[in-house]
Amino acid sequence: MNNPSKCPKCENSEFEVVNEKPANSNYELIFVRCNKCFTIVGVIDYYNVGALIKQLALKLKVNLDT
Repeated sequence: MNNPSKCPKCENSEFEVVNEKPANSNYELIFVRCNKCFTIVGVIDYYNVGALIKQLALKLKVNLDT
């Protein structure tokens, strides 16, 4: 049985992602929020930090598999 995720505030089961730069922040974040009441249910880094580290390691010829 597949139960959809629900908003903790209004129990809506549809969500959206929005990019925003919080006040006093130097970076944008991705917020996962209910598309009905806009309650934030998750936050994701705007940049994929793991992918950026891997790209940098490749350019610097650093082996990350050690």
